[in-house]
Amino acid sequence: MLTLLVLIAVILWLVWEQCRIWSVERRSGQPASRHRALPLLGHAHLLLGSDADRMKILEAVGREAIEKGGVVATWLGRSFYTTLRCAVTSDAAVAELVLRRCLAKTAVSDILRHLCGNGTVSAPVNIWRLRRKLITPMFSTRHLRNSFATFARKSAEMSERMRPAAGNGVISIAKYLSTYTLESVCESILGESNEKKRDEFLCAFEEYCRIAVLRMSNPLLAVEAVFKLHPAFTTYYRSIRIMWDFIDEIINTKKVLGKNKNVSASEDINQPKSFMELLMCASGARGAGASGCAARVPSTTELREEMLVLALAGGDTSTVAASFACCLLAQQPHVQERLYNELLEVLGERKAIELEDLTKLKYMEAVINESLRLYPPVPSILRKVLKDITLPSGVKLLEGTGVCINVWCLHRNPLYWGPDADIFNPDRFLDNVKHHPHAFIPFGSGPRNCIGYRYAMMSMKTVVATLLRSYRFLPPPTSGDTNEIFSLKFDIMLRDLEGFKLQLESRHV
Repeated sequence: MLTLLVLIAVILWLVWEQCRIWSVERRSGQPASRHRALPLLGHAHLLLGSDADRMKILEAVGREAIEKGGVVATWLGRSFYTTLRCAVTSDAAVAELVLRRCLAKTAVSDILRHLCGNGTVSAPVNIWRLRRKLITPMFSTRHLRNSFATFARKSAEMSERMRPAAGNGVISIAKYLSTYTLESVCESILGESNEKKRDEFLCAFEEYCRIAVLRMSNPLLAVEAVFKLHPAFTTYYRSIRIMWDFIDEIINTKKVLGKNKNVSASEDINQPKSFMELLMCASGARGAGASGCAARVPSTTELREEMLVLALAGGDTSTVAASFACCLLAQQPHVQERLYNELLEVLGERKAIELEDLTKLKYMEAVINESLRLYPPVPSILRKVLKDITLPSGVKLLEGTGVCINVWCLHRNPLYWGPDADIFNPDRFLDNVKHHPHAFIPFGSGPRNCIGYRYAMMSMKTVVATLLRSYRFLPPPTSGDTNEIFSLKFDIMLRDLEGFKLQLESRHV
């Protein structure tokens, strides 16, 4: 009898849940996705496959949104999500509206807080505002100029390390670029680097990303009590601890040195400082007159949170973006030679890149932007609606709704980029044709955009220019059509399953 009552209660609850879903969809006016939603899981079951499967679903739902006028409704577990696709101009304005008004992150992003805590990428809005205000001065033009010296030196060192690989078959360019970016980040952001621990940090980050995506895509694993039963539980938190220890050791060393030298923000103005040192100095200089974390030197935990955000976002994003750009150049020899000729014109006989050169490399910027358009490192942006929003089309984004802006499909929307939207063509960014400002958002947009986008662009331009000055990129022997050179996966960032393979040929410069 008890079993029967429980069964009836479960059935009634499932019916009530389905009615609730229909009610929300009806009130919002959003067309439901053609993909089947299961009880309890919703559409989350579509994300339970491999990293490559998740990428295919992301693209499929984005394409479906184009067909249905720009908005399609999906469910993850018991949470209602809206997948936005800017299929018409008014929907491009919707993306702008969401990124400007909706600053809160969704529950899915809470998993990032296991690693970054209240760092700016995952913090609640009230904490994010204070942290953002504190960090913004670190990315001034003067401080970015100091970072360039690191980029130029580290890219030159990497170029020399790659010399034995030239003419010796297929390599993974991402392995070299990840070392370059992590070395650059450790020096410019953290202020020092231990090579052995740096390698441990990189391995730990890769493990963390792999498991974090599993949790983000599986509503059951998002529950801590359930995740404790999963085989990856120990590896997940061990990876986080390795990264924490790496950052904490550097922070504590800097704090001791800072106390011994009694350095203030106004002293040693000509001496380049790492972002961590700048943050510690600026915080200490503000004194008790400031509010929140700006009223004192941040704690080790607060510094660790922000340094992890800057190190991982700045480093990994640059690695992925530069890797895509290099592989695309390998597939497009005419684009590569045009870019190389621009380098010869700007640099002349010089091999070393100077800061002033970067603004002159117009075609370089177009190439990198086109690579970012086709392969944005972060292919989706999640936000939470805290107050009902009625779109120009009449569709409503209801309070509590999660919004997924599908950057991958937004960047490939034929309405904005033409019928050849899937084709690599850097001239799009040189033809003076004005696109909707939110048709291209590789670093996000609005108040909560990526604060380090200039840092990342400077790093990418420097390293690609340095490599092209010495090497010619060639495709792997088995490579096919340009549109199919990557086997894509999505594990927090967009990546190539094959490891970004290409061949190098020395230019003998």
